[in-house]
Amino acid sequence: MKEDFIYFLWKFQLFDHTDLKTQCGKSVQIKKVGYQNNNSGPDFSEAHLVIDGMEWFGNVEMHTNSSDWFEHKHQYDKAYNSVILHIVWNYNIPITDTMGREIPTIELAPLTDDKYLTNYETLNLSLGTIPCGERLIKVPQIYFKSELENQLVHRLERKVEKWKSSKTGELKTVFYELLAQSFGFKVNSEAFLQTAQQIPLTTLLKQQNDQSEALLFGVSGLLTELWEDDYPKKLLKEWKYLQHKFQLPEVAYVQWKFSKMRPPNFPTIRMAQFARLINDFQPLFDAVNTNKSLVIIKKFFQNDVSTYWKAHYTFDKKSKEKSKIMGKSSFYLVVINAIIPFIYLKYLNEKEENVFDYLIDLLEELPAESNHKIDQFTALGIKPKTALETQALMELLDNKCTSKQCLSCQIGNHLVRKQKNK
Repeated sequence: MKEDFIYFLWKFQLFDHTDLKTQCGKSVQIKKVGYQNNNSGPDFSEAHLVIDGMEWFGNVEMHTNSSDWFEHKHQYDKAYNSVILHIVWNYNIPITDTMGREIPTIELAPLTDDKYLTNYETLNLSLGTIPCGERLIKVPQIYFKSELENQLVHRLERKVEKWKSSKTGELKTVFYELLAQSFGFKVNSEAFLQTAQQIPLTTLLKQQNDQSEALLFGVSGLLTELWEDDYPKKLLKEWKYLQHKFQLPEVAYVQWKFSKMRPPNFPTIRMAQFARLINDFQPLFDAVNTNKSLVIIKKFFQNDVSTYWKAHYTFDKKSKEKSKIMGKSSFYLVVINAIIPFIYLKYLNEKEENVFDYLIDLLEELPAESNHKIDQFTALGIKPKTALETQALMELLDNKCTSKQCLSCQIGNHLVRKQKNK
């Protein structure tokens, strides 16, 4: 038995209230259950109760066994003197606060319908990564879609956390940093972000073509005096000049990863692609800011890399000449990991519904993603059609399913409360 089940029962009042009494025989009326506290201190705050005809306002604490109160040392903590009611699954001992006053306690086990516990344990004891398993497909759409909406917002909030304090005037720099981070495609995302943050966007936008590459490769540490080809030597010379001119910092100390990657995904190629995109940064920024379609946005990612990189994947190692235009799947990932979060930040700043609608429209234009996380849902009969659904499903899996947070999920909540025992 976990305490989250007791929180669940109390929050939704899923126990028998007929002639409700404490263990010492005092009558209890629940006017307000209070607000669940996810930080330190009592579990629910601002509860409103009537105990033996007297009104009480305060906190409610919950434990599996009443003796847990003493195991957690609450009898020595003045923060728990505000507790007006103790809710437990099993009552095995009376409890007191720091002043020795006995705190009224209600035992829930005798008051709770067995079906709630059975349904809860079915989820909690499930061996599958998705605890509700085959029952998921049978959940009414109102609960399923509502939870996916919650998880999409949770995912967006998580992705923009480090930029949430940015003001409207700083959004162009935020867009630049989000783009850079997304070009790292997870494995090198932090290295890309750190590199971009070493170069002021205003400085980078003043450069064109080879100069953009010189700045980016120079700061990244990927450009050294060891290279023998004329092109990296040219870039290195340009980098030294620009570094002195703009008083730029030394090479960013980041670790780039090449192993187990297909050559088109090497950070050198992604950096070359990013340098070309910077040439169109302002019109791309304007397009996103004016809610342009995915088709228009995609055009900015169709410029090929510079001549040298068409015949190279790394410095000094020539390969068969080939176009290095960003592929469709990579473009979709940049939209999901940079453009969508940027639009969400813009929405947080401006609070205009049309901005959020634009975000949803773009996600619905993107095809459903295919990966091992989504495969777990498709195996259960859930077949997403757009990135809007796959983004939400991946967050659901990571944020709720794998840690079995079923009671704080509308899907699991429904299954515990409504599903009939078989």
